[in-house]
Amino acid sequence: MTSTEINVTSATALQNHIAQTIKTLDYSIDRTNLFKGATHILLNVFPDWSEQELEFFEITSGLTNKLVKVTNKKTGFEALVRTYGNNSEIFIDREKEILNVVALSILGFAVPLYAKFNNGTVYGYIPGEAFAQHDLKDPNKSALVAKHLAKLHRVNIAGPKKPILFDKIRVWLNQGVLPRRTTRKKQLSGEHENSVAFIDFEYGGYNYRGFDIGNHFNTFAGWQCDYSLYPTKEFQLVWLRHYLSSFHPETEVTDAEVEDLYREVAKFRLASLFYCSVWTLLSSEISDIKYDFMEYAVRALREYYQIRDEVLAL
Repeated sequence: MTSTEINVTSATALQNHIAQTIKTLDYSIDRTNLFKGATHILLNVFPDWSEQELEFFEITSGLTNKLVKVTNKKTGFEALVRTYGNNSEIFIDREKEILNVVALSILGFAVPLYAKFNNGTVYGYIPGEAFAQHDLKDPNKSALVAKHLAKLHRVNIAGPKKPILFDKIRVWLNQGVLPRRTTRKKQLSGEHENSVAFIDFEYGGYNYRGFDIGNHFNTFAGWQCDYSLYPTKEFQLVWLRHYLSSFHPETEVTDAEVEDLYREVAKFRLASLFYCSVWTLLSSEISDIKYDFMEYAVRALREYYQIRDEVLAL
């Protein structure tokens, strides 16, 4: 059975496919010696490779995991070795993540997964250029993102159809991790012009569309949390029209439909700010990545309270 014949709506079918095609290694990478660990993993996953052929590059832009890009200098083949973040299982169900990624890979929305090990995975690499902040407001690129997200939202894969948002927040708040002090879908422009791909589905799950879009708009502020960069209503209406035209291409998008979605997204923007605040508060206690998580949480919560009443009145 080819991957395209797998029933992605069946968890059993996906689990069988994973057992048959995804290599599982009983090995843990030392997060202080990533290249050594990645070498061991890759030589087991690709036994015809040699250590001398491997070239490593650590990608340091993430806030959860340790990521190494590996290139086989002989063949040009590229892969990513991701080592899970310290205590990241508090945030992420890794088994569900693998099911989601494999299903999305079969449907053409994610890169292939090659292997999993005790504290990480090996998967494909997409050549391209990660979006900078200014790319998010580029008319052509933002339209590509809106349309691609709509197509992603139309897929049906295995798993319960209950939104995860509020249950996830409750679980995090009940972790019992209290701060000692007083108080993340990236886009990638493809190697071909006018193409876009999404990477990093580890926090993915069935959820409200308004939350996904509101969270995307919040990312315009960047990790420095400059919310003056949040897109204007005019920009959002254009973006949302692109989204809706891709979500149901068989029917014409009305102005009323766009306005309704605008209000929906604005309110879920509040949920995104609160969600990210809780995430960063927990991360400030458990992550070994150098980033001021606490400052992010404070700024996001401040923005939440500043806009809450105005947004809820829409």
